[in-house]
Amino acid sequence: MVERKITKIKTKRGDTESISIAYIVVNEHNEEENLNCSLTGKEEARIEFYDGLDGLRIMLVDAIGLDPNIWLEQGQIIGLSIKYQEESIGITITGKCEIEGRYACPTTPYLLIADQESVEFRLIKNVVNEAFKYLDGERKDWKQQSLFDQEELNYERL
Repeated sequence: MVERKITKIKTKRGDTESISIAYIVVNEHNEEENLNCSLTGKEEARIEFYDGLDGLRIMLVDAIGLDPNIWLEQGQIIGLSIKYQEESIGITITGKCEIEGRYACPTTPYLLIADQESVEFRLIKNVVNEAFKYLDGERKDWKQQSLFDQEELNYERL
């Protein structure tokens, strides 16, 4: 099976829906021959994709000291960059929020996540899994909804 690694996710939400996902197809024999790929789509993602991204709001708020009362309620995550290292990952997160009629779009500094058991690592892994689903064609209204109730995840409590 081919290994893929998501390196960047960018979204536009609202009237002009757009999602860009950059990823690497890993060559298991020679790291220098990895294939850099990207996909940009106008199809809306599954709600789980957006919920996963917005689950990163708490990391954005904590990293740069934003007002949690505004950002956790109204903010959106519109970008995630990931750099893979041997035992950790480094990320930057970009958010967007309308405050008093203007849009703020802050970006975190480079954050290193070394603990693979941490809440932060699980949040990132969830977004990456949803990005793979988008790459593989699972998008809003793509397939039949489950006939069974699914457990709802609370991303802020992870």
